[in-house]
Amino acid sequence: MGAQSFSDDDLAIAGQITLDQLQQIADDDYKSVLNLHWQHKKSLLVNEKEKTEFLGLRYVNFPIKAKHINHQAMLWILKTITELPKQTLISSKTKLITQIST
Repeated sequence: MGAQSFSDDDLAIAGQITLDQLQQIADDDYKSVLNLHWQHKKSLLVNEKEKTEFLGLRYVNFPIKAKHINHQAMLWILKTITELPKQTLISSKTKLITQIST
């Protein structure tokens, strides 16, 4: 997956995914996608949730901007990551992931 910036056995982090990458994620046996991109971003896939679920993946969207990360949002994100079927792809901007991990 070309946009991937981090990966281990359970989690991978990537930027905004394309339709081709979404198919590759499913082919690579991922079980879920957590999309943290802000909804108004123009490059989001049209009907991303439906397309992801059609491929047999669980899909969760939590649109958030880095400047809005607070304790409550962090807890929700971490809880969601813990509960999602693994392998999970987290689709997010690098700036947001950096803020979450610090």
